[in-house]
Amino acid sequence: MTFQLPPLLRDRQVLALLGVIVVALVLVVGFSGAIAPFLAAAVIAYVLERMIRVLGRVGVPRWASFGAIYLAFFLALLWSFFWLLPAVVGQLRALVGDLPRIISAVQTTAAARLEETRRLVGAGYVEEVTHRLSDQLREAGQAAVTGVIQGIPGLITLLVYMVLVTFLVFFFIKDKQRILDWICRFWPRDRLLLNRVLKDVDCQMGRYVTGKLWEVVIVTVATEIAFELLGLRYAFLLALIAGVSVLIPYIGALAVAAPVALLAFAQWGFTWDAGWVLLAYGLIQLVDGNLLAPVIVGEAVHLHPTAIILALLVFGSVWGVWGAFFAVPLAVVVKSVLDALSQGEGEGGSV
Repeated sequence: MTFQLPPLLRDRQVLALLGVIVVALVLVVGFSGAIAPFLAAAVIAYVLERMIRVLGRVGVPRWASFGAIYLAFFLALLWSFFWLLPAVVGQLRALVGDLPRIISAVQTTAAARLEETRRLVGAGYVEEVTHRLSDQLREAGQAAVTGVIQGIPGLITLLVYMVLVTFLVFFFIKDKQRILDWICRFWPRDRLLLNRVLKDVDCQMGRYVTGKLWEVVIVTVATEIAFELLGLRYAFLLALIAGVSVLIPYIGALAVAAPVALLAFAQWGFTWDAGWVLLAYGLIQLVDGNLLAPVIVGEAVHLHPTAIILALLVFGSVWGVWGAFFAVPLAVVVKSVLDALSQGEGEGGSV
């Protein structure tokens, strides 16, 4: 009795699709550090290319749209390096220097609140909770200081990466067709199924990436304005983190709520001032989740919330923070592949 593969796995187009996926995984997982600038440049070039297409639909010549979009990208990169990055580093340094005071303020506030429950839970329990809270806050502070110190050498690497990415994005867009023609030389001949997957991924991913970029900007600006008006320290840093957190659905907003609450309680204690900060943050997240994201991103990826959460857990456990950031795009790729395979089976096993 001879063993035979399922008909789906004997299809040349399916094998070609699986081969491309395996090669892509080997490159990303095995050489992610070496090809990081290429991956970053490819993502940026993909986003800018979609903007060039939009201008092309309204009659703008490609050379003019390419020049305008790339100039805007280059100016944004300069702004990020000479203003945004120094501002973030400055607030991080100030926050690290202020950590002892923040820890002391949170300890005092927590001890005062726990003291009110001394009669109900007992003095020993109150002292134990206060001691554990102090240890955890101290460890978190030391970890933050270590992280900032270790991140300083990375600024030089970041500068090199920014220069490389700038040139790579230029050539990826300028010579897009030549690069695609070269890649097609190694592309499988039976690629109908593969092209179907790529078309589906491009359609969903383009709307998702563009929508998410706008969502990040709007949430960042709204949070910055709200925190500044309420007088919260480190408003810019917290707003930037809150904006980036929208890239991690559901979990991101909850994760950022912890430092917002910590800094608010450290600044004002358990008062209405701190409560207004948390209320403002909660309202922004509520508007984002129920109005902004559905309008801007919409049903771009056609993924059920349970599938998104599963993708966050799976890819986050495999690749850590980066896996969580790219969980939705990776889930889109997986969904497109499964949809294409199921359609192939529905067409009689031939795709």
